[in-house]
Amino acid sequence: IKKWPGVDFSMTSDIAVGFEIYYGTIGGSGNIGYKTSHTLTGGVIPIDLDVTVKLTDQAGNTYISPILHLPRSYGCAPVKLTFSGGQFNWQY
Repeated sequence: IKKWPGVDFSMTSDIAVGFEIYYGTIGGSGNIGYKTSHTLTGGVIPIDLDVTVKLTDQAGNTYISPILHLPRSYGCAPVKLTFSGGQFNWQY
């Protein structure tokens, strides 16, 4: 499978969480360490595919982000996800 074009990802949260990035129903990159900020480089958010992020806190509660779908015309700027007060916000 050839590498799909993608962008770098960072996230911040008001609670310590681990995360996993999903492309449709397939899990991809992530970090199970519980922290309030994470960064992944190397084009981990694919262009032109539906992407969600699953957060898991230390108590085992999970939170699923809204779908992000970057168009092919997006370019290479990184994306950021914030999670605060139980609400997600994609920034791109």
